[in-house]
Amino acid sequence: MEGLSFAASTAVFNKTTKVVTFHLMNLKSMKLNQKQFSQILQLPTFGTFYEVMNDQVIYMFKEMGHQPTLTAISHFKKSSLPCVWGFLFGIVMRCLTRRSSGLDKAKLEVYFVMAGLYYGLNVD
Repeated sequence: MEGLSFAASTAVFNKTTKVVTFHLMNLKSMKLNQKQFSQILQLPTFGTFYEVMNDQVIYMFKEMGHQPTLTAISHFKKSSLPCVWGFLFGIVMRCLTRRSSGLDKAKLEVYFVMAGLYYGLNVD
């Protein structure tokens, strides 16, 4: 799991080439284009788009194993998620925002993207 955390902390999204680059613990790097990244996460690329509600996001984090159970989105902490979900959240944060540190909190839109990934929905 240490390797996942390390890779998530090094993820960089190049907006020009639309490539995500991860540095792995063995000092190698891995590059994924947008299509590869979508295929790995089994993301839908077409169809109806949905609007996610706040209570759905709270329930999603409960299902993911966030401890303690959330009563409000503002209580979310990435460090309270299981490692794999924390890794994915870190990647989404690095790719959708300009933040490279302080990845424990996010804007609502990022939580909605996570809900879209979790539930397999196209999120508006």
